[in-house]
Amino acid sequence: IDDNVWALFKDSKKRLWVGTYGGLNIITPDKKIISVQISPPPNQNNRTEDVLQIGPDQFLICGPNFGLCLIDEEKHTLEKIGVKEGMPTNNLRYLMQDSQGQIWITTNRSGIIRFDLKTRTIRYLNQASGLNSALISGVQEIEPGRFWISTYSGGIDNLDLAQNTVSTYTTKEGLSSDQVVGIYKDSKKRCWIYTEKGLNLVDSAHETNTIFSVSNGMPANGIYSLLEYNKRIYAGTQKGLTVLDETLSSKPGSGGSIWDTHTYGKSLGFSYLDFNGHSVAHSDGQIWWGIVPGVSILNESELKNQNALMPPRVNGLEILGKDQYFADPALAENTDTVWSENKDTFYLNGSFKELNSDKQKGIEWESLSPINMPVGLSLPHDQNNLRFHFANYLPQYAGDYQYQYILDGVDEKWSPVTDLPVSENYNNISPGHYTFRASVKRGNGNWSTPSEFHFRIRPPWWFSWWAELIYFLIFIGLLRLWVRQRSLRLLNENAWLEQKVAERTEALSQSLENLRQTQGQLIQAEKMASLGELTAGIAHEIQNPLNFVNNFSEVNTELLEDVNKALDENNTPEVKSILKDIEMNMGKITFHGKRADAIVKGMLLHSRASSGQKMLTDINMLTDEYLRLSYHGLRARDKSFNARYIMDFDENTGELMLVQQDIGRVLLNLFNNAFYSVTEKKKQLEKANQPGDIVNEMYEPMVSVSTKRKKDTVEIRIRDNGQGIPKKVIDKIYQPFFTTKPAGQGTGLGLSLSYDIITKEHNGKIDVTTKENEYTEFIIELPVQAA
Repeated sequence: IDDNVWALFKDSKKRLWVGTYGGLNIITPDKKIISVQISPPPNQNNRTEDVLQIGPDQFLICGPNFGLCLIDEEKHTLEKIGVKEGMPTNNLRYLMQDSQGQIWITTNRSGIIRFDLKTRTIRYLNQASGLNSALISGVQEIEPGRFWISTYSGGIDNLDLAQNTVSTYTTKEGLSSDQVVGIYKDSKKRCWIYTEKGLNLVDSAHETNTIFSVSNGMPANGIYSLLEYNKRIYAGTQKGLTVLDETLSSKPGSGGSIWDTHTYGKSLGFSYLDFNGHSVAHSDGQIWWGIVPGVSILNESELKNQNALMPPRVNGLEILGKDQYFADPALAENTDTVWSENKDTFYLNGSFKELNSDKQKGIEWESLSPINMPVGLSLPHDQNNLRFHFANYLPQYAGDYQYQYILDGVDEKWSPVTDLPVSENYNNISPGHYTFRASVKRGNGNWSTPSEFHFRIRPPWWFSWWAELIYFLIFIGLLRLWVRQRSLRLLNENAWLEQKVAERTEALSQSLENLRQTQGQLIQAEKMASLGELTAGIAHEIQNPLNFVNNFSEVNTELLEDVNKALDENNTPEVKSILKDIEMNMGKITFHGKRADAIVKGMLLHSRASSGQKMLTDINMLTDEYLRLSYHGLRARDKSFNARYIMDFDENTGELMLVQQDIGRVLLNLFNNAFYSVTEKKKQLEKANQPGDIVNEMYEPMVSVSTKRKKDTVEIRIRDNGQGIPKKVIDKIYQPFFTTKPAGQGTGLGLSLSYDIITKEHNGKIDVTTKENEYTEFIIELPVQAA
C-alpha cells in the first residue's frame, strides 16, 4: 500500500503482516498480498505501528491515528476501540500480551494502557500514577506481575503489581541513554534495551549490563528494531543491519560471553539503511526489515559468508633463533641484488650460497611458494627450535587485527589472542610430522579460516628405518638365543618335574589306598556299633518271649500231672478241660517262639552285608520293630536312660519295595540320635538346675514317629524334643566323618550313610527341620513302587 514500513509481524500461518503509512498488507507464503484499510480521522494517515496475534484467527493492530483495532478473520469483522470506547488516546504505539492474557498498550504521550479484552476494561498509568514519563515506547513482562516500561525521555520504569510500586532505571544506574526506543526479551530471559545512544544487554540472573555502541563495533548508536533468530540478535540501526553472534569466552575464569558483530551496509549491496520501529521479522530463513522506502529481504544463510577475512599467511620462519631466507640459487644467480625483508641489507650476485648455507646443515624442501616459503620442509633432529611469522593484509578495512595459532602435535589448544604476528618459540620439538595453523580476526568479527604450514622433523640416524631394522634383527637374534636357552632349561625342569610327579603319584596312590581301607574300617565300625546297639535291644526283646515259653511250659507240666490224676479218677470232663488249657498254652508257646525266631533272624539280617535286593516290606512294622530295638538297646546299656516314645502309623501305607537291612540301619541311626539328643538335654538341665526345680519337672524326653501315605510317596517323620542342631553346622550333618557328639561317641558316618541309602539306593528324599534347644525332625520320603 505504501513504501513507509513501520511494523512487521509473522503470524502462526507464516504470513507476514506489513504495517505502513497507508494501511496494512498481509503477505501469504505464496507471495499473495492482502490489503487491509482502516478509516482514520479526516486528514490523517493509516500508519500501523504494531500487530499482535491473540488467537488462531484474532489479531490486534494499533497506530497513532486510529487507535486499536480487533480483526477476527473467522467472523470477517474489524472492530475499532478508541477514545469513544474509553481509550485515553488514539495515538497508540506498541502491543504486548502478559502471562494473564491482559493486553498492554503503549501511547505516545498518555502513559500505558492495560486492556482486558474479555471484560473490555481499560486501565492506564501515567506520570500521575508514578511513571517517569508519559511518552511510552515499549513494555516487557520480566516475570509474572513485574514489568519493565521503556520511556523516550525517562529511561526504564520498573512496575511491580504485587507490591504496587514503580522504580526507575536510568543513566545513573548504567543505562546507555534515557531515550529508550524499546525492550526485547530473548530466549535466555535476558532483556535488551535499545536506545538512541547504544544497546544494553541486562542479564538479571548474572547481574550484568553489557553496552554495545560505536566504540565496540556497532555502526551507529541509534537502535530502532531488535529480533532474535537462530540464536543471533538482529539489530536495526541508522546505518544498516547489525548481527550479534554470541560465543563462550575462551579466557579461563571469565565466565562471560564474547559477542561478534557484523554490520551489513551499502558496501555489501544494501540500498537503504535506516530502520523503523518494530520492523524486523523472519520467514523461512529470510530476514525482513522495514525501511524508508519499502522492505529489504536478506537470506540468513548469506550472512555467514559476509565480511570473511582471508587467512593469514605464514611468511617467515626462525630456526634456532635465526631468521631463515629461502631462495632458489639457480634463479638467484641471474639476479644482481636482493634486498632483505627489512630493506636494510642487500645481497650481491653470487652471495646466495652463504644465504642458503643452512641447507647444507640438512634443511630440505621440495619447492618454494610465491612468497619464498618452503613447501614440504624437512628439518634434521637438531634443528628443532622454531618460531613462526605470519601476517594479514586487508587494506580495505580499518582497525587492528588479532591472531591465534596452534601447532598440532605440540599445543593442546589455541594460543591466547595476540596482536603480534609472531608465535612463541617452540623448543626441542620431537621428530614427526607437524602442522602450524594461524587465524585472524578484525574487531569483534569472526575468526578467519586457519592457514596451514606443514613441515617434518626427521629423526636422528639411530632412529632411522635402517637403524631400526638392525635393532630388530639384533633383537630377533637375542630372542632366539634366549628361547633356545630357556627351552633347554625347561626340558631339564620338565624331566625333574615328571620324576617328582611320579613319586608324588605313587605316594598319593598309597595314601588313597590307606584312606579307602580306613573308610572301610570306619564304616564297618559304624555297622558294628549299630549291631551292638541292636544286639542289646534284641537281648531285651528276646527275653520276653522266652519268659512266656518257659512259663507256659511249666504250666503245661503241672496241667499234665492234673490230667493223669483225672484219668485215674475217670473224670473225663476234667481231662477235656485241662487238655484245652494245655492246647491254648501250646499256642502261646508257639507264638512267642516264632517271635523270638523273627527277632533272631532280624538280628542276623542286620549283621550281614546288604545284598541290595529289594523286597516288599511293611514299613509300619519295620519302623515299630527298630524303634523298640533302639529304645531297649539304650536301656540295656544305660539303666538311667528313660524316655517316652509315641507311634502314629497310617494304616494305608501298604508295603514298599525296600532293602530291609539298609532302611533298618537308617531308622536305627535316626532313633539312636533322637534318644541321645533328649537324654543329653535332660542331663544338661539336671546339671544346670537343682533336683526338684520346676524346669526339670516340666521337661519330659520324648521321641515321636509317624508314617503317612501321600500320592506317590510314604512319609516317615522322626521328631524329638532334644537339643536341636546349631545353625552353623546344619549344612554339614550329611558330610562323612562330621559329628557333633564328643570324641569316642560317634564316627560321623551315620547320617552320611543314611543320606546315601535314602537318596541313591531308594530314590527318596531326606530333610531336616530344627530349632536349637527345642526340637529336631527328620523327614524321609520313599517312593511307592508296584510289587
